[in-house]
Parts: sequence; C-alpha cells; structure tokens
Amino acid sequence: MNWNFAVPFARNQHGQFVDVDQVPSGAGCNCVCDACEQPVAARKFKFCEKEDHFYHLKEASCYNPYETVIRKVIFQELDKAKMIYLPEVEFRYSKSREPKIILPHGKMTVDAVELRPRSEHHLPDILLHKNVGLSDGQPQMRTLALAIVPHGSIDRHVAAGCSVLELKVSRMTKLDQVAALLTNNANGKTWLHHAKLAQIKEDLAVRLLPGIYYHGRGFNIPDCPRVRDGEVAANCDICPYSGGTLQGSDQPCLGHNRPALDAFLKKYRDAP
Repeated sequence: MNWNFAVPFARNQHGQFVDVDQVPSGAGCNCVCDACEQPVAARKFKFCEKEDHFYHLKEASCYNPYETVIRKVIFQELDKAKMIYLPEVEFRYSKSREPKIILPHGKMTVDAVELRPRSEHHLPDILLHKNVGLSDGQPQMRTLALAIVPHGSIDRHVAAGCSVLELKVSRMTKLDQVAALLTNNANGKTWLHHAKLAQIKEDLAVRLLPGIYYHGRGFNIPDCPRVRDGEVAANCDICPYSGGTLQGSDQPCLGHNRPALDAFLKKYRDAP
C-alpha cells in the first residue's frame, strides 16, 4: 500500500479525523486529505485482504506521511478522552535487582492536551498537562510528553522537567484501535524518563546513601536483615536491597536501613 497517496484517516467537513467505517463509500464521504486539503474517496474492501483507506481523487504531488497523520489522530483522541493509561514506574537500585514499584500502572486523567507544531528536526510533539494542586496560590501543573516512534531527542523535554513516555504505534486504520491503545492498557508504552524517578535517584544519593551500611559482597554479613527475616544466609547476590549504586568492592546495603528506605519511597508514592 502506497501510504503517500492512500491515507488511513481523513478530515470530514467538520474538521475531525475519521476512518472509512464512519463515512459513506466513495467521494460522497466529503473528506479531505489533512496534508494537501484535496478531496479523497473512501475505499472499503469487504471481500479481499486490502486495507480500507482514503485515496486522493487526483494523484497530485501530495506527501502525507503516516507518522504525521497518526500524531494528529492521537492528539484528537486524547483531547476527546482527557485520559491515558500509563505503565507502572519502577525503581531499581541496580539492573540486577528486583524493582520497587513507585507508581502502579493505571489511568491518568489530564486537564489539557497540546499538539506542538512540526519543525525541521522534530515531528509534532504531544504534551499532556495535569493540574496537581496549588503552590503559593498558583496552579501546579505536571506535564507528560509523548514520544511517538519514530522520535528524535527527548533532551528538550527532560530539561523542561517533563516525564517522557514512548508510544509505539503499529499501522492502524481505525480510530477505535487508536483509542484502545491509548486508554485500555499499558501495551506499547515505555518510560524513557520519569521526573519523579529522577528526583528519587537524586534525593536517595543526598539523603539516604550517606547513612547506609557498606560491606563487601558475601554470605556472612553481621546483622543481615535477610537473616533476621528468616533467610538461611545473607547472599548479597540475590538480595534486592544491595549493590548497584557504587563501584568497587564495598556495596551499599539498603536493607540495613529498610524502614527509612520504605518511608523514603512512600513519600514519592503519595506525592501528586
């Protein structure tokens, strides 16, 4: 399928993106291509394996890449739903340790959805803004940036204090497919950066790590929390609380300061 001329979504006479299931077949769909504003016809295939699509009535020199169209469709569906389903946020002391769940997966409502214009180096960005309360009498907003594959650098979003969620969108031709991807589950979504997680790592290094217990890796660790909890031996190699933050033979063991660690993480779980 040549998606330069055949497009999965078109704009109807009210300016809304639609798929072919929502309009009559042929030129009577009264739709236009979003890129060139030229009329398109709805083609529906009931008895063959071809994909339903809109096709330009005149094959003018129109380049309407799917990657641009799908971003605008995602914006429309998010602006309509004012909600997105997010994956859980995990915190690991090291790559070999079991993660701690800081935020569970689930739905997040948003107050505003913003579509940034396309630039020379970036496809359109989608920003989701959520009001999380007042600070000094002023509304405090939290912003989530959607990095839709393919995407460029996320540095500008990280520098602005935004969390960045990568969204992998397979080739879709129906609006209900897009809506389901956004609001039904965490499939196709990966955290590239989470502002709360970055703050946890920064605070952990400043507030908690200086006072924790350090020891060499091994099995005979004095007063090991694992042994106190009924385990046979210390075994730092499988302990979820040890290692990963410093280089060298001495490993930081967060298990020896577990109450402080649990209280530390709870503060972030409960924060807006």
